[in-house]
Amino acid sequence: MALPKRRHSRSRTRKRRSHDALNAPVLATCSNCGEPKESHRLCGSCGSTVRIALDAMGGDNGSDDLITGAVAAVKSSGVGVVLVGDEDLISPSARRIEAECGLQTSLEIPVVLMDIGANVDCKPLHLLQFAVMAAAFSSLDGRKRPRVGLLSIGEEIGKGNSLVREAYGLLKDSSLNFIGNVEGRDVYRGDVDVIVCDGFVGNNILKTSEGLAEALMVMLAREIEKSRLAKLGYLLARPAFRCFKKRVDYTEYGGAPLLGINGTGIVCHGSSNANAIKNAIQEAVKMVDNKVIEKIAMDLARNKPDAEDL
Repeated sequence: MALPKRRHSRSRTRKRRSHDALNAPVLATCSNCGEPKESHRLCGSCGSTVRIALDAMGGDNGSDDLITGAVAAVKSSGVGVVLVGDEDLISPSARRIEAECGLQTSLEIPVVLMDIGANVDCKPLHLLQFAVMAAAFSSLDGRKRPRVGLLSIGEEIGKGNSLVREAYGLLKDSSLNFIGNVEGRDVYRGDVDVIVCDGFVGNNILKTSEGLAEALMVMLAREIEKSRLAKLGYLLARPAFRCFKKRVDYTEYGGAPLLGINGTGIVCHGSSNANAIKNAIQEAVKMVDNKVIEKIAMDLARNKPDAEDL
């Protein structure tokens, strides 16, 4: 039997050496001194970095999950985290966890829904401001000119209650990319980037979506258990199911941004686990690096309606 010229092919050898390739670091501008630095890292010139305050006593599951998520965010992103709470209760958990912790729909980019509960009783001006702030926040996903829709009971002009009808005129006269009224089914279609509504309606959409995602997973699990053929099909499609579960898992998004304040705030669910806390901290860092608050202030000033329109 003739021997091959090489023990391994050139392509196989090159694949084994691919890990030796060097990637250029992603540089950002330090907000303190203006010098270039690596994103989410200490500045070599002034030593400044983004610092996040975390309420370590506000979770339903105790402080352990919150601190675990904070430590994971520090080790993966290099961000500074300040734990807020009773030092006597936090310190033992922080020391123990730091030693243990190591490093929907067809939508590719989730829709931004505002408001989802912070403001229940709204005026038309508030919906305009919601749209401006949500559009600025959606720019984090690379959307240059996000499509803004007003949630109503029909797509036709004039549909909806008095709040929606009055807000329609303000949004139409603004500089936003306003596409008109949208319905509840449009939340999951991907045809709109920002959906505006009052907090009462938005919170019900949010809670319904959470319950629907959980119900789908339970119903799917029950159907798989009914037959051997279904179990076999699950084994073959397990990677797809895992990806779907990850896309509808709220912990992958961390929390909801609290827009309209003079600073960056992320509101997490009371039962958030370590993964949710880590992602919430990273989302806050992303907002700071992309100057979302400054962009919101400029856009609000540019879209301020005239007094006679209010």
